[in-house]
Amino acid sequence: MKLKTIGFAAASVILFYSAPSLAGSSTANLSVTATVVTTCTIATLPVPFGNYLGTNTQANGTITVVCPNGFPYTVDLGQGLNYAAGRRMTLAGNFLNYGLFSDNADTQVWGSTSGGAVVSGTGTGLAQRLTVFGLLPALQNVPAGTYTDTVVATVTF
Repeated sequence: MKLKTIGFAAASVILFYSAPSLAGSSTANLSVTATVVTTCTIATLPVPFGNYLGTNTQANGTITVVCPNGFPYTVDLGQGLNYAAGRRMTLAGNFLNYGLFSDNADTQVWGSTSGGAVVSGTGTGLAQRLTVFGLLPALQNVPAGTYTDTVVATVTF
């Protein structure tokens, strides 16, 4: 009989410790939110022509646009600080003419105020890189030195 009592006591202890002790429950709402931005960002890398030796010289720059998925946008390039019937870099009152284009053949001028057009696209939510094709025309007789200009790139969405 002692064995049955010990077995019953052991089983009672196991049931006592393994049975959950629930006293009640309570609930709360968990709020989940997200905001889809309605803005685009733009960044640029320069058009580094390097050394000009009097021949046609080409160089490429980059414009990076990030817009939300499905957002249409346009990218426009301003005239530059030294515009006069065309884009020009300057050094001490001297000017070096150049062009910025949206195509590798240098036929589509990039810039609505520079006699050209804007470049259009649709956002993907990821960075989209647009190439700026630059051209220094041949046979410009200018003094030696480093010529510069600044062109404003604008994304409109």
